[in-house]
Amino acid sequence: MDSDRLNSKEFITYLEKIQKLYESDILTFAEYTRKKGNIINDLKERDLSEKEEDFMLNISGLYKSNVINDEELILIKNIVFIDKDNLEPAIPQQKEAVNHKQSEISSPQHIETVINQQIASVSVQNKIKTKIPGTELSQNNIKKAKNTSKISLIIISISIIIVIIAVIIKRMQENETSKTEQIGNNITSRITDIDSNVYKTVTIGTQEWMAENLNVEHYRNGDVIPQVQDKDKWSNLTTGAWCYYDNDPAKGKTYGKLYNWYAVNDPRVLAPEGWHVPSDKEWTKLTDYLGGESVAGGKMKATTLWNSPNTGATNESGFTAFPSGVRDDIGYYNYIGEDGFIWSASEATDGTAWTYGLYFNGSGVFRGNYSKRRGSSVGCVKD
Repeated sequence: MDSDRLNSKEFITYLEKIQKLYESDILTFAEYTRKKGNIINDLKERDLSEKEEDFMLNISGLYKSNVINDEELILIKNIVFIDKDNLEPAIPQQKEAVNHKQSEISSPQHIETVINQQIASVSVQNKIKTKIPGTELSQNNIKKAKNTSKISLIIISISIIIVIIAVIIKRMQENETSKTEQIGNNITSRITDIDSNVYKTVTIGTQEWMAENLNVEHYRNGDVIPQVQDKDKWSNLTTGAWCYYDNDPAKGKTYGKLYNWYAVNDPRVLAPEGWHVPSDKEWTKLTDYLGGESVAGGKMKATTLWNSPNTGATNESGFTAFPSGVRDDIGYYNYIGEDGFIWSASEATDGTAWTYGLYFNGSGVFRGNYSKRRGSSVGCVKD
């Protein structure tokens, strides 16, 4: 930060950049902590281009989003509100109010207590303006007393603002932690599979679904599910297997794995504990709840990764379907970015099973029976 005067937008931008570098593993924790500390300490050497109250209000989002912690917020408040030439407050009660820990600020009653303490402190200071028996205050002392009172009132006002901001932030955090994460009107949580992969889940109607494609390499009993890359071997399989689209592990991080239906139907169980691959009837229950197959796809599709026009995509259900493509029954990969196919657990014929497809140029869900050798995504529903 090079300019002499600092504004909140610049301060926020620098801290958020450091946060992103750390989250992307570009910075170590030690480097992240040092750089963030340097940015905060730089406040001591810089004048603000806006009012102190406005600066604190504008950066309050950094605390809510955990870019800065309690101690860092307190440090910033001290630097911003206390005279840089005299970093300690003149009155002990005022210092206590400014540095009060966030965790102790929890109610309007506390705000009233702090204000009363500050008013009482000012009253004590004001008494020095009165005549003490047997002595006369000099004009200089009276002037100093007046200045002290003015400073005290300013610090009281600032302290009240800080306390109110802190209460608002804490209330917002409590509201967020008292309920689970939400997408639209649907409550979400998380589950873990046998390989320690973590998946978001979403409640749609009376069903709870995984909101990500399965990415597991072991059956529930611990047995390995074979990865088959060769297209000729894939086309002749009659047992469970998986692959990445184009045999590219990077695509697996976004889209999950593609499984043949033999893995879906294996008695060793593909789904995490307490979950299962949905039946044809459970799929129908989902699409009916979302308004029928003709419109359900738009409500299930993610709003990113799909090719344009991604017709009707709102993801208002929170299902977050991705265009994961497919591996056909002779081993070729097709349609990533355009289509997403998800298995049901229901057999259609001896050689086929029911699959549900979503398309980039349509808002519906297509139900079709495809070869059991086909590689498609898997989503699970809670038992």
